[in-house]
Amino acid sequence: MKQRFPRISAFGLAIAAGLVGILGFAALMALSLQQERDKHIEHARIETANIALVLEGHALATIQKIDLILKDLQGHIRPDDMRSSQFDNAVENHAMQALLKEKANDIQQAAVIEIGGIQIFNANGDCIYSSIDAQPAINVADKESFQIHRNHRQLGLHISPPEISRTLGIWHISLTRRIDFPDGGFAGYINVIVQLSSFESFYATLNLGEHGAVLLRDEQMRLWARHPHLEANLGKTMPNHPLHQYIAQGMTHGSYLQPGPADGVKRLYSFRRVGDYPLYVLAAIAEQDYLAEWRKHLVWYGTAGLVILIASLVLALVARHSRLKWQNDERNYRYIIENAPVGIFQRNFAGQFSFLNLTLARQLDCDSVDTFLQRYVPADKLWADLNQLKLFYQLLQTNKEVRDFEAQAVLVTGQTKWFSMSAYLDEESGQINGFTLDITERKQVEEQLKTSEERLRLTMDVAQIGVFDWDVKKDSFEMSPIYFTMLGYQAKPGPGDRNEWLERLHPDDRAGIAEKIAAVLSKQANAYSYEARMRHANGSYRWISVKAFCVQRGEDDMVTRILGIRMDITDRKRYEVELEHYKSHLEHLVNERTTELLDARKQADNANLAKSDFLANMSHEIRTPMNAIIGLTQLALDTELNRKQHDYLSKVLNSSRALLGILNDILDYSKIEAGRIDIEAIEFSLEEILRATADLFSIRADEKGLELFIDMALDVPNQLQGDPLRLSQVINNLVGNAIKFTQQGEVHLRVETLERTDDAIRLRFAVRDTGIGITAEQAGQLFQPFAQADASITRKFGGTGLGLTISKRLVELMEGEITLESEPGSGSTFTFTVRLGLPAGVSSSEQTQGRRLQGLHPMRTLVVDDQETSLTILRSILESWQFEVVTAGSGETGLRLFAEAARCGKPFELLLLDWKMPGMNGLELAEAIAHSS
Repeated sequence: MKQRFPRISAFGLAIAAGLVGILGFAALMALSLQQERDKHIEHARIETANIALVLEGHALATIQKIDLILKDLQGHIRPDDMRSSQFDNAVENHAMQALLKEKANDIQQAAVIEIGGIQIFNANGDCIYSSIDAQPAINVADKESFQIHRNHRQLGLHISPPEISRTLGIWHISLTRRIDFPDGGFAGYINVIVQLSSFESFYATLNLGEHGAVLLRDEQMRLWARHPHLEANLGKTMPNHPLHQYIAQGMTHGSYLQPGPADGVKRLYSFRRVGDYPLYVLAAIAEQDYLAEWRKHLVWYGTAGLVILIASLVLALVARHSRLKWQNDERNYRYIIENAPVGIFQRNFAGQFSFLNLTLARQLDCDSVDTFLQRYVPADKLWADLNQLKLFYQLLQTNKEVRDFEAQAVLVTGQTKWFSMSAYLDEESGQINGFTLDITERKQVEEQLKTSEERLRLTMDVAQIGVFDWDVKKDSFEMSPIYFTMLGYQAKPGPGDRNEWLERLHPDDRAGIAEKIAAVLSKQANAYSYEARMRHANGSYRWISVKAFCVQRGEDDMVTRILGIRMDITDRKRYEVELEHYKSHLEHLVNERTTELLDARKQADNANLAKSDFLANMSHEIRTPMNAIIGLTQLALDTELNRKQHDYLSKVLNSSRALLGILNDILDYSKIEAGRIDIEAIEFSLEEILRATADLFSIRADEKGLELFIDMALDVPNQLQGDPLRLSQVINNLVGNAIKFTQQGEVHLRVETLERTDDAIRLRFAVRDTGIGITAEQAGQLFQPFAQADASITRKFGGTGLGLTISKRLVELMEGEITLESEPGSGSTFTFTVRLGLPAGVSSSEQTQGRRLQGLHPMRTLVVDDQETSLTILRSILESWQFEVVTAGSGETGLRLFAEAARCGKPFELLLLDWKMPGMNGLELAEAIAHSS
């Protein structure tokens, strides 16, 4: 019979046992590998956490040391130092530079860090002092640090984002503190340039493996420093950095595993916040470094399943290698700890130290750790106040962490020092881990500031200036004793009473003061001041002057604090009243004298008016005998006379005419002064007036060798309404003066339209000459009665000096104005405008038709004249008739142009030639053209 169940063979049992053994071995290996992996991770976490603590201490010590130097420099800077420029005072500038160099050296020695220099900027952003030799002129008014300090007085220390230095060309950060004038105004700030490369130099001393990294970032995750160096990411923000989520949870230190944002390498990061500053230090070991050994083990265990001995040997070698590496890391770690710029310790509540570094021993004037342990164990011996020690323990047990706890230590020599301690409690071991910073110098500076404040308070008391500090949010007041005693009241401790202040204020002054204070509280102003009456303790009212400023605002920009002063100005007010009474008395005397002078002036004006009326009425009586003399003299000249008699009578005639002209000017001026001249409004021809002017002065101009041009624009109408006699008088006066004062060149009269309506037109008359010209000072006197440019003109050219005055008054009567442009030696241009009427029923085309082309077809024309003005006028007229015009400035040029036109088959049809030209004149040119034809 066959067996129902097969018998298990010994080989199968062996196989099963082997499989069980292999599985058991694999399970044991897996458990061992997992435990080893966890061990490597924990070791890496502890290592990075310790290094992060050291990095925090290094960064915090650096910042606080620099801040201490900044506060010390604030105490050395005087207000006058901030009002000077970089080169105002070489001696003071040299002294300040020496001080800055000294402080820069102190920072580098104490903080073990490289700085780019210390600079002081004034309120305009200009660098006025620097520790940098040959500091170029720079202005930082556009920088964030400058604007923040200028707008926020209470900011304190400010750390800038990383940037490239304008002067050094390297990545740096700036640690700055504001400088104020005594009145609280912004005077500038002090700037310490910290080279970020010095942080990286320190980080390079740390051994975090081949792919490890040490970083310094701010709250926006801007990269400040990194080892290994990563230039591309310096100064850039990382809004998605994983550290943001831990910051949002309120964590100041911790660890996390994350691929690196910059290179993607997965690392174990430990981070710590640097004190209360918005900075974070990160120490990271790459997973591929701290698990490298474990991964090797994983491979080795897989291949060592058959060869346990070899695997054991390999494990032994690996263990030995790991121990050597750990020992090497321990040496590096101890070197960093021992030489850190802060004291580092680990102790229990009994005061027994488990660890302390050499820096802590040196802070307490010990040359070694052993000396420290001999002198200061237990640690309670160090504390100057044991109550402070109890408080420190209470805070540590309650909060598990204490930061910036300040206390005094007593050395064995009896000397005291101030220290700032930060520590955290490891609840598992009961150990206190922390670091210390020597702040003795900072405390000394604070004590000096306190002494300075006491001196200021004493000065305010001597000057009888009361000070008040108003906490707007709490609506409470703190006042100095002088605030009360200046009004005879006893000083009160504690906050002031608003109702008491209002009750003492004069009722008539309350509304105005409330309005000014409301303007500051509503952010319409930053300060208020007022003068008001307040009741003295004796019942009288005294005048008080108050000035107050907003010195603090909340997060919503609302006013939270107002600081002000008040002074007794009763005596000043009394003097002002007395001065006002004296002023009123003087004004009364002045008014009486003014009334007397006005009466005298009125009498003088009446006398001048009577004189002008007399001269105006005598116009006919004076002119009649003069006309008789001129007429009879002219008749006598027409009779037979010998040569001598003819000469005498000619001189009598010329003198009579000159005298008549003078009389006419004086009588016209008298009429104008007396208001006896009326402007007519009759129809007249403008061309006839201009033609008469040309006839009157053409001979005089020709006798002096001058060119007289009269030019009327085509859009100027001929028929106008106005006073032709007075218009002609003004034109003739200006043209006559131009010819009188021009020895060579030309006189040009130009008439143009300025504006036009249906029934009126405003014309512009310009008389330009190439005469002697006058200065601007002389021109200012020309339109005054009986005035000329200077006395020599009267002697040389004659005249009464009334012509331009009369012309000015006549132009004003015709609703215009007259002006002058002149330069000595370059001639003058008199310009005047008048408003004239237009005859009804006459169109613009009809007005100008008489001056347009009639009966002639357009022709190709050559105009030859040596005067540029003449060429311009003739070209304008001919081109308005659609003529093709070519101009030449000399006879030779005209002859050449005529010949060229003939050769090209485009001969000229019309020639206009000036007969009198230098070189080839017009007659010679005409003969040459006729001969060539």
